[in-house]
Amino acid sequence: LHTAYRRQRQMCIRDRAELIEKQNELYQANQALSKSLDQLKRTQVLMTQQEKLASIGHLAAGVAHEINNPLGFILSNINRLNDYINDLMAIIEQSRLWLSAGEMETVSVFADRLTEALERYDYDFIRDDLPSLIEDCVEGGARVKEIIQNLKDFSRADNSRDTFEQQDLRKLIEKTLNLLKNETKYTSQVELVCPQGLVLDLLPGPFSQVISNLVINAVHAIKKAERQGLIKIIVTDTPKSICVKVSDNGCGIAEQHIGRIFDPFFTTKKVGEGTGLGMNIAYDIIANRHGGKIEVVSEEGTGTDFCIELPRQQLSITEKAMSA
Repeated sequence: LHTAYRRQRQMCIRDRAELIEKQNELYQANQALSKSLDQLKRTQVLMTQQEKLASIGHLAAGVAHEINNPLGFILSNINRLNDYINDLMAIIEQSRLWLSAGEMETVSVFADRLTEALERYDYDFIRDDLPSLIEDCVEGGARVKEIIQNLKDFSRADNSRDTFEQQDLRKLIEKTLNLLKNETKYTSQVELVCPQGLVLDLLPGPFSQVISNLVINAVHAIKKAERQGLIKIIVTDTPKSICVKVSDNGCGIAEQHIGRIFDPFFTTKKVGEGTGLGMNIAYDIIANRHGGKIEVVSEEGTGTDFCIELPRQQLSITEKAMSA
């Protein structure tokens, strides 16, 4: 009996040691998995940032071209304005010399000489041209300021924050399209149909990135189809959600590729033309960060529709945690 007890005790000690060993192994495996998960999250954030930087770099080239136009006529107008100022200063200086030299016997003589000077420097033309010249400069400066502000809004570092803001959807999309003018104006007509004053909770920077990716992809598809492009963005308002549909008449997507369009690193573009992350990031922004849906419908050779559905209001982080 004593021997049987000792055997049973030894088995319990061995089983306990084995259990402790397995617990240690599980703990170590769990630590390794946690470390791998953290690494994956950091890699995802880094890849997202790299994709956005690539988008910003791509847009910056177009923005530089767009800025050149208003800057061109601002500089041209400033040169004309400089000539006008020199002419007006010459008239004023000549009048001052006449008066200081005491050459004027009568007001009429001074008036005659002044009239002659005004005609010589074409004062009437300067007077009529100055308001429009200054107005053009102000308009051009406002255009440059708008383009730079739009790029600043697009590129601001809020990709990692879950801070939603009340945004006018039409104005936000217009700002994004404004940045893409150099991409679209030579290939496609862009139509935006969106109700005025439609406000909802959004992450402005990431959402702009989604619209930018979809429009740029549409331009590429249109170029590939070699036809006059038409890109439509149609926003519809429902009681519970907002639907944003981005359509193009480009080359379309092959049926066998439809199911993989949101997969990371999947791309139908040639090597070096795309990272395969744009649509995956768009899916993450819409589905995971906005709690919405993004779907694609396409027919090869005809065109593509991307349909985004967004909730009208976002739950706060606390509310999400309570409902989880």
